[in-house]
Parts: sequence; C-alpha cells; structure tokens
Amino acid sequence: MIDISSSPALWGGFMRGTDATLMTVGASDLERAMDEAHAHDLVQAHLIETLCSIGREHVDFYFLPVRASLAESQLSGALIALEEARQEGHVRFTGIAVQDPTAAMGILQFHDAFEAVLLEQPSSPVRLLAQSRRMAIVTRTTEEPPAGEASLIMVSTSEEVELAMGLRAAVV
Repeated sequence: MIDISSSPALWGGFMRGTDATLMTVGASDLERAMDEAHAHDLVQAHLIETLCSIGREHVDFYFLPVRASLAESQLSGALIALEEARQEGHVRFTGIAVQDPTAAMGILQFHDAFEAVLLEQPSSPVRLLAQSRRMAIVTRTTEEPPAGEASLIMVSTSEEVELAMGLRAAVV
C-alpha cells in the first residue's frame, strides 16, 4: 500500500495506469468545518484535489483524520461526502486515521461507517475495537507489521518516490 497523503502531486506521474493500492489521509481542516455542508465540501474538495494530482479515478483507502473530537455535524458531512464518493467509484474503503485514540474511540463506538483504521501507534487501544469489528488495520511503522496488517510506503521527496517505484537504485 502506498501512502500518497503528504504529496499526491509527487506520485502523480507514477500512478497513472498502475494498479498500486493507494491510500490518503484527508485534510485536517475538517475539524474547523462550520456545519455539515462545509464538512462535506472540504472532504469532497480534498478528494478531487488528490484524484487530479494522481491522475486516477479512485483511491483504495480514504482515511478521515482524527486529531481531536469532531462535532456530529462535521462527521456527518464528511461521511456523506465519502459515501457519495464510494457510490461514484472514487473511494473503495473508508477509515479513520487515529491521532487521538480517545476521540477515535468515541467516533467508532457510535458510527460503523468505517472499514479500516490507520494507527500512528501500534499499541493504540483502538486496535482492540478495530479487531473486534474485523476492520482492516494499517500502522505507520518502520517495523514489519503483524500478520494480516498492511505496511505503508511513505515519501516526502521525488527521489523517495522514484526509489519506492523502483525507478532509481538506492545509494548506500
């Protein structure tokens, strides 16, 4: 799985015509949305920007960032946008990117709209809830992930993209 969150434009030229599994984390401005419609528009705009950058019709995983508690209107607007994107074939699976485990637990306890969680800390308490709901678990770690969990390729420069895509040999 390739995480294109930090710079989808760097990945753009490499993603056209590939079947690589892609994921992205939504913009954190969702937590500043004023109402449901505003949250919907923010998620939709981020998705359009991402898809245009990578030159593909869809991403496999779209994770909503959870850095703090979200208002119900913010979450509702985001979920509506993601469901529309799923119906149109632009997003295959939705999840939450857990940065605040307490806020994420609150969301997951009352909403079953998510199929995956992205954990910043492998020992997060969210892991147990995700496992009990048979959600996909993705961790950001440099270590080999546990069996059944996905690993990520994260980059921040065009050189790292070329290395990840096998277009450039690593210099030792």
